Amino acid sequence: MSDVIDQSSFRFQFNITIEEDRSFRKLVGKRLKVHFDTEAYQVQALNVWAVLMIAGLLAVALEWITPQTLFVLVVCLVLGQIQAFFLTLRII
Repeated sequence: MSDVIDQSSFRFQFNITIEEDRSFRKLVGKRLKVHFDTEAYQVQALNVWAVLMIAGLLAVALEWITPQTLFVLVVCLVLGQIQAFFLTLRII
């Protein structure tokens, strides 16, 4: 038995129109809306934010990290939350 996997020249190609894409997004959005709770997501994000802020301030107080590093981590967290917000708007 050979460990080499041969590359096949066979390729799948799907031609999807813009209207098909829109109808698929609408269908998926309707089905996901049932399972998605925006209030629970916001509470979860606030809890994560509070835990990370307390841990970050504790780490600065104990001189485990510098304030500049904590600032960069907070900026990254805020950008991640903004991205998650817009992704959930796009899904729903």
